[in-house]
Amino acid sequence: MKKQTPEIVIPKINVWARMAQVWTNPNFIQTVLYAEKEKAVSRTWVFWFVWNSLISVVATVAIWFLLAQNWVNWLENDWWNTVPEFEASVTDGVLSTNLPEPYIIYEDEEFIAVIDTQEITFSEASLEDYAGGLVVTADKMVVREDTGEYRSFNFSEIEEDFSFTKMDVQNGYYSVKPTLLSFAVGFMFVCIWIWLSLIRLISAAWWALVFWGVGVLAKIPDWSYGKSYLSVLNFYVIVLAFESILLLLSIGVLPFSSLLVFGLVFGVNFYSFKNELEVQ
Repeated sequence: MKKQTPEIVIPKINVWARMAQVWTNPNFIQTVLYAEKEKAVSRTWVFWFVWNSLISVVATVAIWFLLAQNWVNWLENDWWNTVPEFEASVTDGVLSTNLPEPYIIYEDEEFIAVIDTQEITFSEASLEDYAGGLVVTADKMVVREDTGEYRSFNFSEIEEDFSFTKMDVQNGYYSVKPTLLSFAVGFMFVCIWIWLSLIRLISAAWWALVFWGVGVLAKIPDWSYGKSYLSVLNFYVIVLAFESILLLLSIGVLPFSSLLVFGLVFGVNFYSFKNELEVQ
């Protein structure tokens, strides 16, 4: 006679209790997913959304302090000091500056931009000698992109004459800095969240197929691809935690690390499930 899945009734658990169950319950698949029945789908997706968002927040904070904050510090403490005091003005569509021209800007020994209003050495044609860059002449600003395409802006399109100094640029930067940083952090979080979502959901489909096959071979009652996929979504938090620890320890993600963790978690759950059935 075919063994039936034991009827187990448990109270609804919140996201944090579910997190604890994922880590500490060796029979999570049976005592939580199977017991939740049709509620397992919605509760799993809520759980997945919460932990994916939490990991995205942690990743955003880490990237900000490890990379972005260093760039901001470089801009405000180092780069500003390399820019000389200057005054520039646009009058009747013509740019003039008090900089020694041609004023060339390099970064890591690579040409970035040049201001040459007299076209003493540089002009739009000069960009043909470089993979990319910016040339500012008296009447226009020309950018050559990495693709080789040119984009230009004519100063004659500016309706009113104006002038600005280095201090004006710095003050303008600091006035919009809070907005820029807020946008940058928010944009970073959204990109990380979407990237994690796409990568994990696609890979979850593969892992679900693998452990659906393992569950069938192990003769887990009422086992299906859907239950396997839900299990992977719940257990993925363990895999990500393990891989994050490896990265923090500068070890790097090991080959087959996901397979090892998933294999261990599913193995323990299947073993506990089978033992529970034998007791029944």
